[in-house]
Amino acid sequence: MNDMTAETGMNEPGIGATEGEGSTIEIGSDAFTPEQLQQLKNWAIEDGNLPEETTGETVSSETEQPEFDLHTPHTDLYGQEVRGVDYKLPAPAPGTDAMELTEQQSVMAAFAAEGIPADLGSEFANVWNKHVSQPVDAEAYELSRAQSVAQLEQVYGDRLDSIVEAAQSEVDRLAVRLPWLKDALLQTTLGHDPWLIGTLANLAEARQGKGG
Repeated sequence: MNDMTAETGMNEPGIGATEGEGSTIEIGSDAFTPEQLQQLKNWAIEDGNLPEETTGETVSSETEQPEFDLHTPHTDLYGQEVRGVDYKLPAPAPGTDAMELTEQQSVMAAFAAEGIPADLGSEFANVWNKHVSQPVDAEAYELSRAQSVAQLEQVYGDRLDSIVEAAQSEVDRLAVRLPWLKDALLQTTLGHDPWLIGTLANLAEARQGKGG
């Protein structure tokens, strides 16, 4: 759909898994940030397992990390109270890498701040996981787009262009808080999903009705 579909070939991490909850995170050589590695060294020194001169500078406990407001209540587009913690994100499909915890939190915070109802936010995550669990080649990508257009034309007829435009406006809005979102749509068939397109358009219509 419009700017929401383009070249593909890359998988995005699945939303929802955290350590101890069905995580599929693989630990590799780049699994830790420099700050985390430094903290591990500091702990080793405290235990007497490393000489102090090997550690370099001690990392402050105030090292900046992303913080997302998950507890402040917001009013969703249909008048219900919603907070970031209200979004129940499912574990990704088997074999799919888990999205980093901070990115999951950024999604939850963005959904709440933009008034996305909690049940829809969780269903967005389900749809995301469905589309990113398998790689797709150019032929499969184009087939997905053609099938989506045919289904959407059947449902919306002459209104399809306005539906796509409305859905794109919601993507643009969320992308302000989630800068990686547009790239994710370009790299998977997620942007072709008829349910997603129709639901985003409905949210845009509800927002317009509230003067948003």
